[in-house]
Amino acid sequence: MRHPHIIALIGQYIQPVHFTVLAYPAAEWSLNKFMVNMWTGRETDECSRAKAYHLRRYFVCISQALRYVHDSLV
Repeated sequence: MRHPHIIALIGQYIQPVHFTVLAYPAAEWSLNKFMVNMWTGRETDECSRAKAYHLRRYFVCISQALRYVHDSLV
């Protein structure tokens, strides 16, 4: 599958006690980390609007990826 919002498995390897997965692209945020960051700290109205914008984009990306997977009959 090729979609900008779906990671690709590049490979994996085992070290003595660790299993490591190599994926592309690597995300800077997990959904939990993103949500915690969105709603902590004092902020201005401008900052609140910026956070709301990024939150909407995040869920649009997830929705687009999910639609692609379903359209591919997976």
